[in-house]
Amino acid sequence: MINVFNYTLNNVGDFYSPPFRYFDLGNRFEDIKSSNFKKFKNELLIIGGGALTGIVRNLHLENVLKDNTSIAWGVGSDARATQNEILDFIEGEDHFSNTWNNCDLISTRVFYANYDYVPCASCMHKSFDIFKKVKPTKKIGVYSHWKRPMNITGIEDQLTNSGINIDEKLNFISKFEIIITNAYHGLYWATLLGKKVICIPNKSGLFTLRYKPVYLTKDDVINNELISRANSYNHALDECRSKNIEFYKLIQKKYF
Repeated sequence: MINVFNYTLNNVGDFYSPPFRYFDLGNRFEDIKSSNFKKFKNELLIIGGGALTGIVRNLHLENVLKDNTSIAWGVGSDARATQNEILDFIEGEDHFSNTWNNCDLISTRVFYANYDYVPCASCMHKSFDIFKKVKPTKKIGVYSHWKRPMNITGIEDQLTNSGINIDEKLNFISKFEIIITNAYHGLYWATLLGKKVICIPNKSGLFTLRYKPVYLTKDDVINNELISRANSYNHALDECRSKNIEFYKLIQKKYF
């Protein structure tokens, strides 16, 4: 069994997305971008998490999925990504087309896709149990993707997703009632911690979560009226964990 994911030391969300960090799936792992991955044959591959659809397409990895028993666990997609432009939602653009059809079992973090819905496995991290209990002491914090840093006038408390220190990120998020973010895991983790979220959608994958934030549009300004439309989802952490545990049990029953 080999765990395959987007190995990076500069994106905390990608680093903590792979399900083998939380479930008994062995210790073997491989970067999906590596040349070694293309050489695998007749292996059991657990592929996830993260927005891996574009990588599979761009590196033409569909035949690797076919040559092995491949399981896609909570994979995502970003059909569009920009630096600073605010995107509008386009129905169905992150449905994956036939990218993952060579997998033996498919689940996705895209809530409206035509596969089983299994949110990112990072929800299983034990630190969520600690930081969900923290009572916020501040109103608004900004959590940016390091590739698309945001500078919002009047808000001093800002952090990016750079690095692999998940406790640093969750500690920051836990201090605020409201998080403004353009990062997938900033949105996801803030939701899991029960925060109200305003999302600046610089990539299409930010529209694919089950628990909807307030999406900033090109005509919006961040003010009290916009903030008042945001909801919190205190049940999200338990629901996301249940989905991952159910999928793990399915894999156990079918492959172990």
